Amino acid sequence: MDQVYPIRTLYRQKIDTNMEFTSFTSNHKDSRLDITSTESRIQSADAAQKLFLFAPIIDREAWALASVSKRFKKDFFCYKYISDNATQEACTQVKEIAHKISKALLETYCKNTVDVKTTASLDTPNGYHFTFTQNVEFEKLVRKLSLQKNISSQEVLTSLPDCTAVKPKDRTKQLLKHLSEQLDPFTFKVREKLHQMIAPYQTESIKLKFDPTLESDELEITLKCNNPAELQTKIDMLKTFPYSSMQELLRGQDVE
Repeated sequence: MDQVYPIRTLYRQKIDTNMEFTSFTSNHKDSRLDITSTESRIQSADAAQKLFLFAPIIDREAWALASVSKRFKKDFFCYKYISDNATQEACTQVKEIAHKISKALLETYCKNTVDVKTTASLDTPNGYHFTFTQNVEFEKLVRKLSLQKNISSQEVLTSLPDCTAVKPKDRTKQLLKHLSEQLDPFTFKVREKLHQMIAPYQTESIKLKFDPTLESDELEITLKCNNPAELQTKIDMLKTFPYSSMQELLRGQDVE
């Protein structure tokens, strides 16, 4: 659960609880998981167990999409985010993690598909200096924004404000920052505030690191010292860290 799985074979249970004779197989080569799509909602353990004889996953729509793809002779791939138990009330649970699910599905889509419109001839802009890592991040961000906004990669770049830094390396950092903010403004603001929060405590001998996924309010602290007095001084300083404020920020409070 709580992750994206590729689906292999798709079955269907009709409204009269009988199984449809026709099944479909996706284009995945390495998937081993099957799914049963139902026309009625599964609300009991007994009903779920009967379907689990055919496949370990239950949904309402995948078989229909596979059927349409087959009719129009289109390649079909299916990914499912497993978020809940089929016999439990899931609407409230899924609503609370909808942002996480959307992000996971988008990242899976970007990783496993090739879209000519968004990836072809994506050139590095003039006047910038990209390291290999920055270039990979640049292409990844542009492609995600292109898919999110349903526009070309060039339109993504022309929609961004001009980078005003003098040095090419600094302009690159500005560009990547703009792209990240456009892709997910809320998460970007949270990260920016977290960086500002830990900055006063960062030194050559003290390193603070928050969870990069923002899913946990754990704070990783690494410090170096040469004697007991220095250790105590650093501990006293770290005691002033606004941990409660960090937790509130990670829970969506005081982001603006």
